[in-house]
Amino acid sequence: MRRALAVVFLGCVLAGPAAAQSVDPAPGVFTMGQARFTVLAPECIRIEYSTKSLFIDDPSLFAMERATRYLGYSVEQSTGRLVLSTGRIRLVYTPDGWPLSVANIKAEIRRGPQVVTWTPERNDESSLDPARSRDWLNGRSLLAPDLFAREGWRLVDDSNGRILRDGQAAARPAGHGTDWFLFGYGLDGKAGLKALTAVSGAVPLLRQDVLDYDIAGVLAPYRLRSVLFPYTYSSAWQAHADSLPLLRPLYLEYPNQEEAYRNPREYLYGESLLVAPVVSKVSGRRKTGRQTVWFPEGDWYDWFTGKRVQGPAKRIVDKSRDGFSLYAKCGFPLVMRPFADRADAGSLRTLVLRAYPGPDGVTGRATLYEDDGTSRDYLSGGRALTEVSYLRQGDRVRIKVEATEGSFRGQLQERSYSIELPGGAAVRAQLNKDWLPIDYSEKEQISRIFLSARDIRRGFTLYVWLP
Repeated sequence: MRRALAVVFLGCVLAGPAAAQSVDPAPGVFTMGQARFTVLAPECIRIEYSTKSLFIDDPSLFAMERATRYLGYSVEQSTGRLVLSTGRIRLVYTPDGWPLSVANIKAEIRRGPQVVTWTPERNDESSLDPARSRDWLNGRSLLAPDLFAREGWRLVDDSNGRILRDGQAAARPAGHGTDWFLFGYGLDGKAGLKALTAVSGAVPLLRQDVLDYDIAGVLAPYRLRSVLFPYTYSSAWQAHADSLPLLRPLYLEYPNQEEAYRNPREYLYGESLLVAPVVSKVSGRRKTGRQTVWFPEGDWYDWFTGKRVQGPAKRIVDKSRDGFSLYAKCGFPLVMRPFADRADAGSLRTLVLRAYPGPDGVTGRATLYEDDGTSRDYLSGGRALTEVSYLRQGDRVRIKVEATEGSFRGQLQERSYSIELPGGAAVRAQLNKDWLPIDYSEKEQISRIFLSARDIRRGFTLYVWLP
């Protein structure tokens, strides 16, 4: 459950002529009588209260990273009032000799153009994700934890959570009192997740064998899981590096869209795939009927039929026989592998780049992540990243693959490429000064250009002309 520090920022700024420096030796920590406040991130403030002024500095099972601090706050502190402002949260505490209540503490949280107010009496606000993900608790990262609430704040009560001493879980000492973590992220759920990992530690990177097992219930057909594995593994790396879950609720990417909150069964699989599971009646062994899918802004291609849908919109679509519908976001390259390479999970000998036609003049980017798949060498630099991009310029498409950076044990130094462009027959393709053959599948309506094995340390740019 360990997660690494994600947010560090600027220096401390004292605001107002009456402002006073905290007497606490650690920056970002402020004590007023029986209460102590620690600024952990723009989106998180720790709130403690103890009648014995007994504050806990040991890590807990929830808060592993006790050294986490955010220094870009401003503070106004006097004898009878403390105001902490992080840019996202403005917390006001006025001690009155009583435990924390609506009478002495509140926080204003920016939520887009609005400001919402938190007080202790509002701690029972329901979350958008009703169950905390087992994947985070057991060192996995498929789903987001129980952090999100519609009003843009969430309070985690760690008052009874066990602490760690000498590597062993232990009960807190008597009289420790209240230990809260107020997360205020407004409409920026991604920032809220970064704050969570700043407190609790980095999301572990799923190893290849575990990940392949876990995604079986997400992408049921084995062939689909196999060809998308490079995309899946790269998305798992993004979960580790950027605190983003592999399965993302729509409101995480589209917080200003009302429909993103009204279609909880849909989710994004990584950055570029939209999954709409089907819940329907079953006649014998065959699922029947249709389903309603909400498409966020942009254009989306049905993975199974090749039909294009322009969002934002709601559409009634024929559901897949596999129990879900899958859509790819246009203009973003998908890193994949041939199904024939499924038995060679650790070696990506051929990289398949598929990009559905995107808007003119807009560059879509993706990153291929690789490591040895089993060890923890990635923590000490044993990994490699390859940036790829797609750009449509009128009737010409540019596919660019940058030189691979980084290395790991067993890394291949050469690979071949298969460029896939759905949507119609391409006219011609050029790499450097060479014209390349194009294979067009009428059934799939996909143009394919194959590039023979080449050094992964040397990038290339391919141009393809469309009709």
